[in-house]
Amino acid sequence: MNKTEKGEVDSIKSALDVLQFGLAKIPLEHGSGSQYINVKKVYVINSDTVTCEFFPEVSDSIKIKTEISYIISFMYSFFKENPKFTFIKNYASKAINEDDQEILYAICSTDTAKYISEGKSIEWYKNTIFVDNSDDHRLQQAKQKISQIEKGLRSLICSQLKEKDSNWWVNLVPDEIRNTAETFFEEKNGYLSNFGQELIDFTFLVNLKKIIVKNWECFEMIFSSKTKFKSQIGKLNEIRKDEAHNRAISHEDSNLLQNLYNEILGSISKIYPDIVPTYLIDNWHLKLKEILEEYTKTSAKLNANIENSILHNVSKVMQMIPRLKDVQDKLESVLIPPGKEILHNQLIDCFESLRSSFEDMIEGIRTGDMDLVEKGNKDNAEAQNRIKDFSSKYIISET
Repeated sequence: MNKTEKGEVDSIKSALDVLQFGLAKIPLEHGSGSQYINVKKVYVINSDTVTCEFFPEVSDSIKIKTEISYIISFMYSFFKENPKFTFIKNYASKAINEDDQEILYAICSTDTAKYISEGKSIEWYKNTIFVDNSDDHRLQQAKQKISQIEKGLRSLICSQLKEKDSNWWVNLVPDEIRNTAETFFEEKNGYLSNFGQELIDFTFLVNLKKIIVKNWECFEMIFSSKTKFKSQIGKLNEIRKDEAHNRAISHEDSNLLQNLYNEILGSISKIYPDIVPTYLIDNWHLKLKEILEEYTKTSAKLNANIENSILHNVSKVMQMIPRLKDVQDKLESVLIPPGKEILHNQLIDCFESLRSSFEDMIEGIRTGDMDLVEKGNKDNAEAQNRIKDFSSKYIISET
C-alpha cells in the first residue's frame, strides 16, 4: 500500500469514527429507552456503500424506517460535496435485534439520499430498497397467508361436498358447527339462512378441519394423508392464535407458516387451480415485474471488449454486486403463490449466477487471469439471457 492509498484508508476510517459519534447524537421522537439512535457500528461495504447498523428503539416497522431516514439523511449530509469521498455511491442502514438478527434493511443511492435530506420523504421512500423482517411485517404476512388458507379450505369444502350431496350444509356438516355458524350469520344479518356457500364464511379453522376429517373420502385425493392434514391444521391454528391476538410471529413460525401455506394451497391448486385467489398470482407478477424493471434501469452493462477498458469495467462490476444482492433480497421477500415456487426460485438462481459471474470478473481482473474474466463475461451473458427469457415467458406473457 502506497502513502496515498494509506492516507485514503486512514481518512475514511477517521471519517467513519466521527460519523458514528455524530449518528449516536441524533435525537429520536419516539422510544421508551435511549433518546438517541443506538448505533452499533458504521462501515463501508463493496467499496462504495456506507452502512450503519443500529438497534432500533421500537419494533414498529414504520418507526424503524423513520429512524433509518434520520440515519441516511445524516450520512448524506456528512459526506456530501467532500472531494475525498466521491467513491461513495450508496447509503445503507440495517436495524438489528440483540441477537444480531436483521429486522429491517434499507439501501439507496446518493441521489435518493439527497431527497430525504431535502425533506422529500415520499420520493426517498419510493426510490429506496427495503427488506423488511420486522415483527409488524411478519404479522401482516401471517394474517394474509392464514386468511388465504382459510378461504381456500372453505371454497374446497363447498366444491367437494356439493358433488356428494346437494343439501351438503345440512347433511354433511356437524350439527354444532352448523348451528353456531347459522347463529353468527343471523346476528350479523338479521335473518336466517340455510345456504351453505354463505354460511361457511362463519366457520373457523378448527371447524374446517372437522368438516374435512368427517367427510375424508371427499378429500383424500387432495391431501392424501389424514394424519398429516390434521397435524398441518393443528400447527396452523397455533400460529393463528398469535396472529388473531396481534402477537409477534417468530422467525421460526413465519417459516413454518410459509411451508404450510405452500403445502395446503399447493395441494388444493393441483385439483382446483381456480380456488387459489388470482390476485395472489397477479400480485406476484406485479412484484416481479417491478423488480425486473428496476434492475434493468439501474444495471450497468459491461463493454464487449473488457481488456480495453478494465478500470471502467471494474467500477461497473463493483457497483453491480450490491445491487444484485438487493434484487435477490427483494425477490426473497415476495409472497409466492402456490404452484409458482419452482419458477420463483429459478429467477433467484438466475440472479445468483449473474452475481457470481461479476465476482469472477473482479477476481480475474484483480489477479490478471483473463481466462477467468472471459469465463465471467460468458457466464454473465448467459445469465442475462436467462433473466430476459424468464421475463418474456413468465412475466410479460402471463400478465
